[in-house]
Amino acid sequence: MEQSVNGLSFSLGQDKGGVCSMQVTVTQPIVMALYTRALSFYCRSVQAPGFARGAVSTAYVDLAYRPHVLGHVQELLLQYCIISYLCDELIRNRVIVVGDPQLASVHVQPNEDALFEFSFMPTTVIAQKQWIYAPFKAPTRRNYKDIDKQVICFAEEEDKKRTAMGENRGVQMLDWVCFTVGLLSDNSLEPLIPQTSNLWVRIGKEEIDQEARELFLGKLFGETFVTNSPFLQKYFSKQLDTDYQLQVTIKAIVPHAYFSFPLLKKHFNITTMTDMRRKLVEVFSMRNDISLRLETVGQVFKGLLRQCPFHIPDDIVRQQAKVLTKSLRQTPDYRVYRTRKDFSRKVFTLAEKQLKESIIIDYLAGKEDIHIDADDVSAYMNLMQRPRTREFIYFDLPPTQANGQEQPIPAGIVHQACLREKALNYVIRMLTKYNN
Repeated sequence: MEQSVNGLSFSLGQDKGGVCSMQVTVTQPIVMALYTRALSFYCRSVQAPGFARGAVSTAYVDLAYRPHVLGHVQELLLQYCIISYLCDELIRNRVIVVGDPQLASVHVQPNEDALFEFSFMPTTVIAQKQWIYAPFKAPTRRNYKDIDKQVICFAEEEDKKRTAMGENRGVQMLDWVCFTVGLLSDNSLEPLIPQTSNLWVRIGKEEIDQEARELFLGKLFGETFVTNSPFLQKYFSKQLDTDYQLQVTIKAIVPHAYFSFPLLKKHFNITTMTDMRRKLVEVFSMRNDISLRLETVGQVFKGLLRQCPFHIPDDIVRQQAKVLTKSLRQTPDYRVYRTRKDFSRKVFTLAEKQLKESIIIDYLAGKEDIHIDADDVSAYMNLMQRPRTREFIYFDLPPTQANGQEQPIPAGIVHQACLREKALNYVIRMLTKYNN
């Protein structure tokens, strides 16, 4: 199975001892374009005996610094296009992966195709009978008198904000922005390589986010501009100080100033205002800090996992538990949690639950041939813009900050989370229909 897109190709390897491999290949012209460009950066930055600073010959740098130059090319390819491309190919080929693929080996050399090999643990989900007949009883809503009033007030306030702000607006603080980045040749608007990088970023309000604000604030949907922004240079290259000319195009803006109800309707396939308010009740109806929405999702997965049992090796669960523990360290109550005797066991159990839920929903997304488009992705990001509507999101994005600074996220990672969320909404809708 192999698919080529603008010099990138994806292929699946054979199952060897329960571990599969997949390869992303980058054609030689792309490798050489990036390698030659990286050589020029080193020629200007290194200081070598017999050469004036900034005048080191290309031949000398190629001989003395080749491993460093190739390291930059490897990092750039991963950050710029391979991670997002790999996620999209997993979706396109309906590959079910236990946990996250691991980078197993890299081969990058001048005048050769580059090969990035990833290993992953496959799994097979076998339903005992059609999933649509899984036992499911939707929890009932709370009968608190003020829930409907809260929903109406929320909708009216957000609608007033939208009317006051207007929809034709540029990027503002705390907006989510989808954009493409293209590498340009020196002193030219010609592309250096055919690929563009498709990314999302949240415009942070902290001082450390100043570079991103300078790059994006005020930019309009569809606007294209050329920049050498340090914010993007640092994202694509942490090993080497670069000065790439970058062509940026704004592909979507999800506002924070107001909540978009058209995107909410899109996400849940809602047609009427009454249905929209009924849907919002799910996240305003709370009991013991658990929303009606979260209770519903819990009931869904309980039934599905009984219907479609499968096993995950303990080694994979332990890897996920490490990721989960790292996330928990960022919470204020972590010191309290870790003192409990059963802390490790509970983290292990939660990690196993997360993996199983991701696998079963990936399986159903493929089985039901569910697809996403740009509007689906914007609708998913829209839900993150309010604390209450975030309750609708079950499959969240990885952390978006590094050292307190908002970082770009490869669009492929966003696509994966969005597809899972769309599949989950479809499953809830169908189970509700067939069990009522």
